[in-house]
Amino acid sequence: MESFRRWVLGLSALCVSGQLLAEQIPGYQVDWSTGHAVPLSPWVAVVLALMLAGAAYGFLRARAGRALTLLFGAVLVGGLGLYAQDAPAPPVATDTIATPSGSMILYCTVPRALNTTVSGGIDLTVTPINGAPPPGPFECATGMHLDAGHLCKLCPTT
Repeated sequence: MESFRRWVLGLSALCVSGQLLAEQIPGYQVDWSTGHAVPLSPWVAVVLALMLAGAAYGFLRARAGRALTLLFGAVLVGGLGLYAQDAPAPPVATDTIATPSGSMILYCTVPRALNTTVSGGIDLTVTPINGAPPPGPFECATGMHLDAGHLCKLCPTT
């Protein structure tokens, strides 16, 4: 019975390790409609993130002490390094939206741009998946209204 448990545990670890080593391509789920979305202000998102980070820091400080302070410093420096990236290259692939509402997933294998042929335009909801960065300024973002014939960028180059 003990050897059976070891065999099952080993087989489980083998199956899980393949999933852990599989590379996931970052991308975005893009939803659109002709209705008007109510966007969340970027400042509200920043305040919520800071409140959550402060609460986590306060909760964990009593348990981790100095190591937690060093970890938060490293995360802050790493975050600033990610924020100071170069501007992305011009879009290579253009995806045209021709329906008044729908959804699609775009994987960032190349820089992309969105376009629409819907008269009156569409309102976008953009959700990062598989570790994609949040859309930056002048890129397709949640709450953005995309008029027919105009482009917005997505999937910056790394």
